Amino acid sequence: MAHRASNYDDFALIYNRHWGPRYAANALEALESLVLSRIPTDGRVLDLCCGAGQISRILADRGYNVVGLDASASLVGLARRNAPSAHFEVADATLFSSSDRFQAVISLNDSLNHLLSIKDLKLAFLNVYKCMAPGGVFLFDLNLAHKYETSWAGSFSIVEEDAVCAVVATRDTQQQLARFDAAVFFTDRGAVDA
Repeated sequence: MAHRASNYDDFALIYNRHWGPRYAANALEALESLVLSRIPTDGRVLDLCCGAGQISRILADRGYNVVGLDASASLVGLARRNAPSAHFEVADATLFSSSDRFQAVISLNDSLNHLLSIKDLKLAFLNVYKCMAPGGVFLFDLNLAHKYETSWAGSFSIVEEDAVCAVVATRDTQQQLARFDAAVFFTDRGAVDA
């Protein structure tokens, strides 16, 4: 599987603590009604852009055979710790290929919004199509313009005993791009034990 470097590597520990668990909890109802009810309980599931593996863990704990892919080596390392019964690889959504066939592919938590061109989105969808079993299910989500217009601006911080993270979110309305920049600082202990 191929990959490109990820901007999430330095942010992975904060993501693991604050975003991954929240997204996993929020996704469960949709997963159950839209995906899990349509595949066998031991079915193969590809978690594309799996982050720190919290959703993969939920699926593996329920008996699904889970493979997780993410472009961030740091997030994949955390996913391996969070969901030891799943299999994880570092791979980019636009470049991966798999000889395995999956009954379901999921890509949640606005992950595909990181693909900044229609060409890259098409490449990711083609890669998903190539690894789907006949009759497979593909569930993904995307942030649309409305979310960026109504809630994507400003800054916030997370201050913990062993870490500090400051985030600034901005939108470029001319280019129709949104981004966030994060500065993350850890004590020696925080960087190891997150």
